[in-house]
Amino acid sequence: MKNIKLIEVPSEIGAGTRGASLGVDAIKIAALDFMSNFFK
Repeated sequence: MKNIKLIEVPSEIGAGTRGASLGVDAIKIAALDFMSNFFK
């Protein structure tokens, strides 16, 4: 498996809705729910 690096930039500039800055956190929580070790 290839290494993937994510850069977190919590920003809502240009987003149409509030809360867009929580996207990466939502992905992390979903990964934990599926017992993935992707973010470790």
